[in-house]
Amino acid sequence: MKTQFQLDIIYKIRKLRELSNVSQAKLALILGLTPGAIGNIESVKYSQKYTLAQIEIICKFFKIGVEQIFLSDEDFSSDKDIISLLISKIVEYEK
Repeated sequence: MKTQFQLDIIYKIRKLRELSNVSQAKLALILGLTPGAIGNIESVKYSQKYTLAQIEIICKFFKIGVEQIFLSDEDFSSDKDIISLLISKIVEYEK
């Protein structure tokens, strides 16, 4: 099963997709997946998640930085090293 952090990232991408009026089918086409695969990724029932390569493609498509996917607003306003924090969040997502 997906961790809560993985679900948070997936929901963030889903919200971005929906706010941009991009269907699951369109995102699937961009990523070279089937629409059903996107549905499985967005569902809590299945263990599938986006790969880092897919997240990179999503960020390029939506013209956002990968840090906007993995970091929260609070992370940006903290005194922590953003690069180190980003790396630790990516590692957490990959677990």
